[in-house]
Amino acid sequence: MTYDQVKEIIGSDGTEQSTSAVGNTTTTIYEWDSDSFGVATVTFQNDKVVNKAQAGVGNKSTGTATMDKYNQVQTGMSYDQVKEIMGGDGELESDTDISGSKSQLYLWNGESVGSNASITFTDGAVSSKAQFGLDE
Repeated sequence: MTYDQVKEIIGSDGTEQSTSAVGNTTTTIYEWDSDSFGVATVTFQNDKVVNKAQAGVGNKSTGTATMDKYNQVQTGMSYDQVKEIMGGDGELESDTDISGSKSQLYLWNGESVGSNASITFTDGAVSSKAQFGLDE
């Protein structure tokens, strides 16, 4: 999608955060604030979306992360396998597609305030994971 197409969907101009050029590639990052405390960031290369990220804008995760569930997640698993372990969907935090490689970062909230598991899928399979504050 182009910047104008994204702007039409969101309904307003984004705030330019940065622009850089390397060779024939121009990268520009725009940010949109939500009515509450959320923010969406979209990165364009040569006026085409290559990354979108959000915090506090989308639906919250329906699954709950625990240390036991986190430890069951293994490199190479599919999103559906992880979803089954976590007991529901994660919240898509970042979605990147560059040079045919797709990377998505999902977040599952834990039971205590601020605790979470973030899991990155590259081309549909778990490629990395991290956790913060999950209890045993």
